[in-house]
Amino acid sequence: MSKELRVLFIEDSEDDVLLLASRFAAAGYDLTQRRVDSATGVRAALSDQNWDLILCDHNMPGFNSNQALGILQELGVDTPFIIVSGMIGEEAAVEGMRAGASDYLMKDKLKRLVPAAERAIYSAQVRRAHRHARLALVETEARLSLIAANIPGMIFQLTRGRDHKLHFIYVSEGCQTLLGVPAGMLLESADNFLALIVEEDRDAYHRSLETSATELSTWNWEGRVRYEYSGTEKWVNWRSSPRGLDDGRVVWDGIVWNVTQSKLAESELRESRATLSQLTSHLNQVREEERKRLSREIHDDIGGMLTALKIDVAWIKSRATSESAEFQEKIEGLDTLIGQIMTATSRIARDLRPGILDYGLVASIEWLASDFAKHSGISCHLRCSEEDIDLDPDIAAAVFRICQESLTNIAKHAQASEAVIWLAREPEALSLEIRDNGRGIAMQDMQRPRAFGIIGMNERIRQFGGTLELIGAPGGGTSVVVHLPLSLAGAAEKQIPLL
Repeated sequence: MSKELRVLFIEDSEDDVLLLASRFAAAGYDLTQRRVDSATGVRAALSDQNWDLILCDHNMPGFNSNQALGILQELGVDTPFIIVSGMIGEEAAVEGMRAGASDYLMKDKLKRLVPAAERAIYSAQVRRAHRHARLALVETEARLSLIAANIPGMIFQLTRGRDHKLHFIYVSEGCQTLLGVPAGMLLESADNFLALIVEEDRDAYHRSLETSATELSTWNWEGRVRYEYSGTEKWVNWRSSPRGLDDGRVVWDGIVWNVTQSKLAESELRESRATLSQLTSHLNQVREEERKRLSREIHDDIGGMLTALKIDVAWIKSRATSESAEFQEKIEGLDTLIGQIMTATSRIARDLRPGILDYGLVASIEWLASDFAKHSGISCHLRCSEEDIDLDPDIAAAVFRICQESLTNIAKHAQASEAVIWLAREPEALSLEIRDNGRGIAMQDMQRPRAFGIIGMNERIRQFGGTLELIGAPGGGTSVVVHLPLSLAGAAEKQIPLL
């Protein structure tokens, strides 16, 4: 199959063009050709189409190869250019090569014409490919530089040698905005970045570096850096991906962000939660005290007055034997109503603060389980290896309330036939579990924003440094598991309440 080739002949002899063309035809080329012999002709031919090869005689009437090369340079044409002359001196040939000619040949020695042309065409293709690659690289670098300059952070490439020394290979201009130092300062020495890190955060930086270098895992570090001149601090997040090289080096490509605002917001959120927790603790203490006061007043004052009233009614009843049956019935009804009021008053006072709490945590939970079983019809048992567990009254009250709330939830929602309470004191902690055999609880029910009972139990136990976990699945029952480190509980209860 013939190969197409577009050849521009700059030649004043038709016979010489035919001679040169025959060489290509013999080598299997199908030529598209044109002959010109003046500067005007060269310009017109280069304007009309692109050529694969230019073959140019050295000397023509009023025109020569050096002038032709000058036109190519002027127009920015990079086409293989071979001088083919009947007579050319060595000095002229060298000058032509310096001016941009690919090669030169003598017309009486055309044996290497086709190989020289193929070599020149291939070299031009390689040269153009390299030029295009360089232009693409320059364009890509410019685009990346523009992106890097507009990213609100510092892009970097860092390498660690076999000697474990760090060197920044690339640092974007965002370094100045982020760290307050020019990029060149980090490129000069990686230690200049280390010097900006607040001393307390340097160990974490080195540990994360070693882990990433050893395991080739993502290097993720957060810490504080200090502006060199103003001394102000900001939080930054360093995140990069490592690559291990064959020579033992490790290279990281990554970015450093300013996360000061999110850190401040996180700190404020923690402080708000701590304040809210203290407030909740204080409110729970106030509520328990108020319940205790109301329970005492109901029991002592109202209960005392009801007792006196019942005595008076009994006195009237004993002396009204001669009265009518209707009067006797009214007295009996009044006596019954007073008894009911006394029972309700006793129950309200007991719900506000069971007096049995004064007899210890185990006894109070035993009473709670028995009372729950009696009123709900759900079997309930306490499993505890100790006769009593001595706790601070506030902690004991919190544990009792969690049991009370859990049993209330079982009665309302669980559709259970049995509930069991496990209570144990370990050397350093108190463990409590309330389990039922009901319909279970779904995850969305645990996470409902208006699940105030669960929220309240969590807050109660959290104020003493404990944890509460709900475990359950549809059809598998539900467990409320409480773990209360007693050392932390002691510290928590000593906090000064908010007023």
